[in-house]
Amino acid sequence: MSTPTRARYGSNRPKKPASNLTGKFLVAVLIAMLAFGSWGLFRLFNADSPAAEITLLSQEYPDDGTLRVWVDITREDPAVPAYCIVQAFNYDKAEVGRVEIPMAPGEKRTERISVDVPVRAGEKAVAGGVYGCSGTIPAHLDLTS
Repeated sequence: MSTPTRARYGSNRPKKPASNLTGKFLVAVLIAMLAFGSWGLFRLFNADSPAAEITLLSQEYPDDGTLRVWVDITREDPAVPAYCIVQAFNYDKAEVGRVEIPMAPGEKRTERISVDVPVRAGEKAVAGGVYGCSGTIPAHLDLTS
């Protein structure tokens, strides 16, 4: 008993092409992904620059509970207020002190500042560091002093 050829090998008739709807959907998804990626790259490369930049210059230890740090703070536009953060670290590189430095609008583009960072009780500071700056002033900072 032999199986008919058509059942064994299938039909010789051409099959219907797949629906064009699937291809159109895939193209639409690809275009949406490219548009979203382009928008993300545009936002990344055109992000606002920080209101100020801080550079650590030097440090000293006036006593066991204080780290004195000298920093330069540079603002593109001195008329724009900013604030910067200075940190104190222990041997394990854990933060043991932090000070926020408010910068009221002024005339100098670069200011050199000495900051005393109080160190948590029972800790010893061995290094200073700068965290960064921002132009968005938190409500708890007073820019008048």
